[in-house]
Amino acid sequence: MINLLGFLSGKLDTKEQIEKRMLLLSMSRKLFTHSVPLSVAEGAYEKLIKETRHLIISSKVDKKKEMAYQLLIDLIQDYNVKVLSTKIYWEKQDEKENYKKFWDKYNSIDKTTEDGRKQKEILFLQEELKGLENNLQNKHIIRFYKDKLLEYKAIRRLKNSYSKGKKYIKV
Repeated sequence: MINLLGFLSGKLDTKEQIEKRMLLLSMSRKLFTHSVPLSVAEGAYEKLIKETRHLIISSKVDKKKEMAYQLLIDLIQDYNVKVLSTKIYWEKQDEKENYKKFWDKYNSIDKTTEDGRKQKEILFLQEELKGLENNLQNKHIIRFYKDKLLEYKAIRRLKNSYSKGKKYIKV
């Protein structure tokens, strides 16, 4: 949980500004449910997630990158639990069905254990990868996500080959 007292003094860096906005958004959703519509909160969370992705990419120091990554995981969790799980009206029915499948997987994970925490992160990263377009703007964050999934042994790296059915073809 984010401590509000840490934001009262000194100049805030980018990570702390995102944390502060995340906390204020969460509080406003709880206190002013009717004055902050779900669509506005959804857009705000998406913007914060996008800014945090950029922070991960732009960080040169591994410790700052890891702290930004933990912030991203917290943001994604808040976004899914506080916004998408309460969403009633979906523009596309297939998005709703896909989210129901994701939500069922999320609820089946025991989040209290270390293994459950890793499973939760893997699930979030896989969903993030599905949502990202494979273009030049996102290639660095896609690589970062795939490296994290490799670290958790959720995916494997195949060099210069791909599978077509059960036959592996060398490129």
